Amino acid sequence: LGLRRLRQPGLCFTGSATPQSKNFRARRTRRRCGLGYGRYRGGEYVPWGGAQFFTGRLSDRIGRHGLNVAGMWLCGAGVALLPMGHGAWWWSTSAAVAGLGMAMLYPNLSAAVADIAHPTWRASAIGLYRFWRDLGYGLGALGLGAAAALGGRIETAFSFVAVAMFLSGAVLWRWGEETHPRLNPAPVVLED
Repeated sequence: LGLRRLRQPGLCFTGSATPQSKNFRARRTRRRCGLGYGRYRGGEYVPWGGAQFFTGRLSDRIGRHGLNVAGMWLCGAGVALLPMGHGAWWWSTSAAVAGLGMAMLYPNLSAAVADIAHPTWRASAIGLYRFWRDLGYGLGALGLGAAAALGGRIETAFSFVAVAMFLSGAVLWRWGEETHPRLNPAPVVLED
């Protein structure tokens, strides 16, 4: 598939480039290495970072739940699209789709935790959320490596991530709820 083109010298994924190696020709392209890989990473991070200015405010208006679910699914779609095509335009576009999905879910997951946490333990709740989130990154990396090894192709790893994102969105859609205080106010408890 398209990911095999990442091994071309212009994209700096050719291995070592010492004068004794067959890939010495790739040494001339090292200056372009940052541009090659950075272009695809920037294709995700620029939309992600830029769109957060809007998705954060949007979640204050329409709520967090829908944005979190749609963000999971959009991010999964971006990851699923990546190995289906080839070339700089395709990879950058699919990375941008994933970045827009991340902009929808990343700040709003933290906001959802903050919405339901009492102010006296809000910092601890967000810290606990971040612990489980980061543990998920580590376990996901192990699953990604296992999927690539068992599937024998790197495309299998992309499929693993896309399926995990779609399933996470489905679980959130099914069992999650709106947490924005204005849209889902907490019940009033009268103390005697």
